[in-house]
Amino acid sequence: MEDFKSKSKTLGIGTLSLIFSIIAIMCSFTYIGDGTRPVGAVVLNSMNIYGATSIVSVILFLISLFIGIKYTQNIGAKSGKILSTFFIVLIIVLTILSL
Repeated sequence: MEDFKSKSKTLGIGTLSLIFSIIAIMCSFTYIGDGTRPVGAVVLNSMNIYGATSIVSVILFLISLFIGIKYTQNIGAKSGKILSTFFIVLIIVLTILSL
């Protein structure tokens, strides 16, 4: 029982990796209204920032990736790292295909 307790992960800074990944996914891949505007565009437009949704998403994914790599001992750090890596690659591939 003592071995299990010593190997269990706790909440910490690494948990923010998963949270940032979810926010970035919502920012770029979740649409509201008639399905043409991502949530990130609506939020940024309300702050008078236009056209920067993909930049903000990539920045959030990179922050999530960095936190997931640095703080691997926390709950959600590995999941956040995997999600952010997958979506960074997806955004790069989609950007290349759209050229």
